[in-house]
Amino acid sequence: MAYPVSTSIHLFIDEASYVSLNDQIRRHVKAGFKFLDFNFLDWQNIPDSPFLSDEWEAWILSAKQTADERGVRFNQAHAPVPCLRFAKDRDGLIAAIRRAIRACHLLGIPQMVYHALVNPRDF
Repeated sequence: MAYPVSTSIHLFIDEASYVSLNDQIRRHVKAGFKFLDFNFLDWQNIPDSPFLSDEWEAWILSAKQTADERGVRFNQAHAPVPCLRFAKDRDGLIAAIRRAIRACHLLGIPQMVYHALVNPRDF
């Protein structure tokens, strides 16, 4: 019996050590992972984030192609959450969550985790 253990593709980067999404996928494949967690919250605070750009769908489809070519798949995702970028921008957060839901559809991801990280009264 096989168990789909996945790893999250986390950035935790600074501007001097940026690693592209496709390079992250390749690194995880090299480490032996077959299942990946697409973590949208990693991409929500990056300046000029491809997730929040007008070309976000092409970026997502490129990640899907890289994963498909290497025989891995995204089996879950983590949604954007209230954060520095969205601290006072409820509409922006809702738009990012909707975009993440659409991206999950494009990637074939069946479920997305949502962590509510702030007190709703602060919103």
